[in-house]
Amino acid sequence: MKLLLLGWVSTLYVSLNVLFPCLYECFL
Repeated sequence: MKLLLLGWVSTLYVSLNVLFPCLYECFL
C-alpha cells in the first residue's frame, strides 16, 4: 500500500514538473 502511494506521488510530481513549465510559457 505504501509503495503504491509512493508511485502515485512520484507520478504526480513528474507530471507537475512537465505541466507547470508549459503553463508558465503559455501564460507569459
